[in-house]
Amino acid sequence: QIKQIGNNTKIRIPIKKTFVSNKWNSLGKLKNSIRLNDENITLYFEVSEKENNGTKKIGADQGQITCLTLSDGQVTRKNKDGYDLNVIQDILTRRKKGSKGFRKAQEHRKNYINWSLNQLNFDDVKEVGFEKVKNIRKCKSYNRKLSHWTYTLIKSKLIRLSEDKGFVVTEQDNKFMSQRCSKCGWVHKSNRLGKTFKCTSTNCNFVTDSDLNAACNHEVELMELSSLMWQEHTNRTTGFFWFNDSCVVG
Repeated sequence: QIKQIGNNTKIRIPIKKTFVSNKWNSLGKLKNSIRLNDENITLYFEVSEKENNGTKKIGADQGQITCLTLSDGQVTRKNKDGYDLNVIQDILTRRKKGSKGFRKAQEHRKNYINWSLNQLNFDDVKEVGFEKVKNIRKCKSYNRKLSHWTYTLIKSKLIRLSEDKGFVVTEQDNKFMSQRCSKCGWVHKSNRLGKTFKCTSTNCNFVTDSDLNAACNHEVELMELSSLMWQEHTNRTTGFFWFNDSCVVG
């Protein structure tokens, strides 16, 4: 019942319970406060903070093809209709911005991200190390497909899962994480070729999925790098070894 909208008017709106509302109702209590806007009404539930009983830390890397990859080997997959993030973004590039088809594809993308992350198992997880991504398109030009990569949707869903499952999300700088070998610590731009990671260190030659390698790097605590490493593009020239407590230029 809404009654504080002026002239002593009262409006009663029926609520149809859904799977989502039943879930949150079982976890807490529906609050009296609501939020109104032009298109919908937002209901709020008061839920007590879930105790964190996890024992392990894992890393997570978000991608343009694979929605999310975890360092324990879990990856988001296609749904029963064969759609994944890469396929949906292809559809978005063929739709005219602002059209009904474009908005439908945007909703499809959001629903897929929510569904795919729900399939991942976060039991016994205490902490998830996640890449910090911001201003990724600032002062840069990208093709139309990449412009539809909404990393904010993936991050928001992971945070909602952390509140539900009880683990903590800690953001880490993503500089050089995709180019660092998670096995030997060697960092060089030539290590990564698309979805394949192949370490170019003479004594390593480690090969794996590039997203999995980055996720493993987000699992560990590494020494903070000097800004000179970035400014002098050391990853493109001599390369360097990056460890927990030291950094050695190759």
